Amino acid sequence: MKYDLIIIGKGIAACSAIITLSSLGKRIAVIAPDAERSFKIGETLSPSSNLELTKLGIYDAFVKEEHLKAYSSFSSWGSGELIEKYVWEAKQKAGWYIDRLKFEDFLWSKALETNFDYKNDKLTTADFNDQIWHIKTKDGAYLKSDYILDCSGRSAVVTRNYSKRKRLDKLVSIYTVLEQSSNLIEPTVASLIESSENGWFYSSLTPDKKLVVAYFTDSDMIPSGITKNLKAWKQFIADSQYTSRRIETAQFEITQLPSTVDSSTIVSHDHEINSLLFAGDAVASFDPLSSHGMTTALWSGRKAAEAYMDLTKSSLIKLHNYKNTLHKGIDKYLEEKQKIYATEQRFSNNPFWNRRFFNN
Repeated sequence: MKYDLIIIGKGIAACSAIITLSSLGKRIAVIAPDAERSFKIGETLSPSSNLELTKLGIYDAFVKEEHLKAYSSFSSWGSGELIEKYVWEAKQKAGWYIDRLKFEDFLWSKALETNFDYKNDKLTTADFNDQIWHIKTKDGAYLKSDYILDCSGRSAVVTRNYSKRKRLDKLVSIYTVLEQSSNLIEPTVASLIESSENGWFYSSLTPDKKLVVAYFTDSDMIPSGITKNLKAWKQFIADSQYTSRRIETAQFEITQLPSTVDSSTIVSHDHEINSLLFAGDAVASFDPLSSHGMTTALWSGRKAAEAYMDLTKSSLIKLHNYKNTLHKGIDKYLEEKQKIYATEQRFSNNPFWNRRFFNN
């Protein structure tokens, strides 16, 4: 089977691209396994997402979903004080606290309103020969395509073979989801970031009033026992200052061992094959401290789709603009990331923080 474009993945970046391409009239296929999913961390959608959702034409439908406006956030970073950052209520200025899986389901439902062939399958190989992509899947399908858009996330299943990918740190997220023991207390709708000796805590309320609590550190610095012993995990969180207070005062309970996921910064360097486009985490995965991962996925999916449309007209302008903007954005992110970490000087001699002062 021959296609004009094959998109790998069905996450945020892929859906953004599919929706953007809805009126193009090209023969498009999407390859992604429809696997059983579990909870996925990522609750904060930055204010800039409003513009992206508007450009995709789905903002009004999005606001009808069960999400929470993100009017304020709290942080204890650089000092022992807890500081609130407030955003005045405005349609385009406030961000959102979301259920990540429901948000992805919403985007996929909007993508399904367009015309494409969905292959509930897993890509195994993608070879570029004679100016054509030759693709094989786990179930034995053989496909051809003029272009590929890799939206396969951190795995970057095609991009990793045609581009140099560099992992810039060892950050991991150790997280759990808490429920209240009593519904008599109204929990605070806000995110909280709290730095500690060798990492930082994050917590945020979900639309169904559960509390996501995570600890970010490097993979070689995970405190002993906290991923395998519930008592150790509870005690570790209890030793925090503001995170533990938030859990206690709102009567949340820690009843499950945490999960661990890769949260490192990975950057894909450019390649010379114009018929291979990439978006989302396949391009660059950002430190969750930036809170821009999902918005960047929306933006990059849309821009990669626009670059593809330009390529079909034998123009490289939008592709070059997309790549240049990506490079500038990544450089700016790395610069800002280092500045943010550098504002926390209390633990500068500790390994986690020392690495971020000198290895960015």
